[in-house]
Order: sequence, then C-alpha cells, then structure tokens
Amino acid sequence: MKPSGRRRILHPKYVGALQPREAMLFCSGEEVYSPLRARITLSLLIDPTDGVIADAAFLVYGPSYLILAGDLLCELVVRKTHMHARQLRASALETAGGSFPIKEALWINVALGALDQALESCEGLETAVKTPVELLERDEGENNFDEF
Repeated sequence: MKPSGRRRILHPKYVGALQPREAMLFCSGEEVYSPLRARITLSLLIDPTDGVIADAAFLVYGPSYLILAGDLLCELVVRKTHMHARQLRASALETAGGSFPIKEALWINVALGALDQALESCEGLETAVKTPVELLERDEGENNFDEF
C-alpha cells in the first residue's frame, strides 16, 4: 500500500455524515456486505439547479480498505454532475488510490453500491451543465464558426 493510502485510512478527509441543507438535494445510500457485516453509508448534497455534487461524506463500519474506498469515492464525485458520478467505475478508484490488493478490491464495489443507492433519488434531476456545442444550434455554429 502506498503511504498516501495509509494516510487516507488513518485520516480520511470525507468521513462523517452530511445534514440536509436548504436549496440542496440530500441523497443517501447504504451498502452492506453481509458475510463480514461491513457497511458504508454515503451522503451527497447536490445542487438541484445544475446537478453538481457540492459535498460528499461517508461512514464505515468494516475493514480499512472500505475506508480507503469511501474516501477516494467522495473525492472523485465532488464537483461532478450526478450523471458523471453515475458513470464512475472501479478502475477510476484504483487509479486514484493506487492498486488495491486482489483480496481487498471487493470494497471498491461495495462503495460503488452505496453511490448507486444514493443516486437513485436523482432519477428525474436534469443537469444544466452544457458544453458550447450543445448550446448552439447546428446551423448557428456552422454560420458563426469564427465567433464560436
């Protein structure tokens, strides 16, 4: 394990529970790994005007690698839209935190399960973040290429 991984386990940045705030969408998800009775609860605060995740936090009861997976997951989803967070894969967490030993890689999927649970309440939420190409009509973009 990299020294940064040990540091994250001993002093995670995103540990805790978020409380609902005015004008923010509060989402929470929990995943339990039954054989070891390990559990992770993930809390998200999402700005409903643009769908961007403003804050994330997690609580863990279980092994140290689940703490690492939760902290990495929170770091990766903050400032992303809920749609981008939904596309997050295990390889992104492994890349961000160094390689997980094969026996411990299952904790990444447990953390991602909690993320899926939390994002279920965002089903109808639109994202207002648009690229310049999406903002212009096709004909407008072709006629005003220099301005674009």
